Amino acid sequence: MPSPSLSAVTFHQSLDPLVLGSPIADQNAIQPQIDGISPETSVQQASLGSPLDAPSESLFVISQHEVTKRTIIDLEGNTFEGYTIGPMMHGHGTIHYANGARYEGNFVNNQRSGYGVHENQNKHQPRERLRYSGSWLKDRQHGHGVFEKIQLNKQAQKQITTLYEGAWVMGKMTGQGTRYFSDSGDSGPRYVGEVIDGQPHGQGEMVYDHSSSFRVYNGTWQQGIRSGTGTMKYANKNEYSGEWQEGQPNGKGKMKYADGFSYEGEWLNGKRHGQGILMLADGKASQDEWVDDQLQASEQQTGCGCQIS
Repeated sequence: MPSPSLSAVTFHQSLDPLVLGSPIADQNAIQPQIDGISPETSVQQASLGSPLDAPSESLFVISQHEVTKRTIIDLEGNTFEGYTIGPMMHGHGTIHYANGARYEGNFVNNQRSGYGVHENQNKHQPRERLRYSGSWLKDRQHGHGVFEKIQLNKQAQKQITTLYEGAWVMGKMTGQGTRYFSDSGDSGPRYVGEVIDGQPHGQGEMVYDHSSSFRVYNGTWQQGIRSGTGTMKYANKNEYSGEWQEGQPNGKGKMKYADGFSYEGEWLNGKRHGQGILMLADGKASQDEWVDDQLQASEQQTGCGCQIS
């Protein structure tokens, strides 16, 4: 029985390489540097001649289309090996792209759908490859998936670093997930919580690395910035709980200082500003006016040299 025509088979290009690096240039904002994760790249139409050698005979028939296992090479040098139904890649298969990328997994009607693994070269680091393993829907990452970086050392040994694990929605990191904001994975800043398009958004916890004056923030986020209400534990053992805006204490909040003092009141851009109550280590308290983190004239001298961070 003759094999069906495959002139309509489409090979989808690989994901754009991602830009890696430390995203925390400013500790007030978490700006992920993972670009190009969406596979919305151009699609090449395969101009196919006859398949390599003789493809295998049909395995069974669905809706009058033969299901065959075959190998195809298009004019760009991309190679598909796997199952087709009529002109469509359908079922398990592998695409070896001419640029060195590779996808292995399930196809539905010519698109990556179901479980699959996509791996490609990081164009900024020739000894690194980037890999997504997880669910796909209509040629987009969708469902649960893991995004990793694979480094090859001089001894040809692989070191795998997870950059994100969690929910995806049509090619974007969205939902509940864990983001690693460092090439070093677990040893760098780590965020666990809600994300939208790869950025902390909603409720979540950020654990910072040892180079930061911050240690742990647990609270709400807006587009990668601490905003709403939350608690920050600082490296110097101080702890702030209250309102946040633009990544800093703003509004009403309470700071517990490592030396036993505490301040509860109004804040502006990370500084005590407005009315507040200063509690001494011995339990004495005074309500005073603060301006730009400076205590104004008061009947009671506290002698507090408290530092925020």
